[in-house]
Amino acid sequence: MANKVKTVEANYTQSIQHDISHLDIDYDEIQHHWCKYGTLVIEMKDGTTHEVDNGHYLDVDFKWPEELRFYNKDDEDITEDQDGNG
Repeated sequence: MANKVKTVEANYTQSIQHDISHLDIDYDEIQHHWCKYGTLVIEMKDGTTHEVDNGHYLDVDFKWPEELRFYNKDDEDITEDQDGNG
C-alpha cells in the first residue's frame, strides 16, 4: 500500500545576533539569561540586569526551506530524503 501524503511541513530558521561586547561580561558571572521577542535579558550574579535589543530583525527567506517533511494520514513522517528524490 502506498503512503498517501496528507501534509507537507517546510521548516525555516531565523537567527538574531546580539553584540554585547560593549558590556564586557564574563560568562561565569551570569546568573540567568533569556531572550523574548528579540530582546536579550542577562541577569548577573551581582544583581545587575542588562537588556539588549539588536533593533535589526530580518524577514525569513521563504524561497528555500531548510527542511521539508512529508506526513501521511496518521501523521507519520514518511520523508525518505531531502533531495526531492522520494
